[in-house]
Amino acid sequence: MFFRQLTWADLIVTDLLDRFVMFNKNDGSDSFLAGHKNLTCLVKHVLDLPNIKKYVAKRRQSIG
Repeated sequence: MFFRQLTWADLIVTDLLDRFVMFNKNDGSDSFLAGHKNLTCLVKHVLDLPNIKKYVAKRRQSIG
């Protein structure tokens, strides 16, 4: 997937999907993103951006 420029929509969708995966990771099922290659690629791309990666590593976890 080719990304020309990061948009607010990319950030919002990534945040929502990342939270959904985080809140549902203990239900014993596979990630709902497994069958959605483009969404998986978007989330990986956004979370791998250097400043976002640094923030995610330092942020406080809201659930454990």
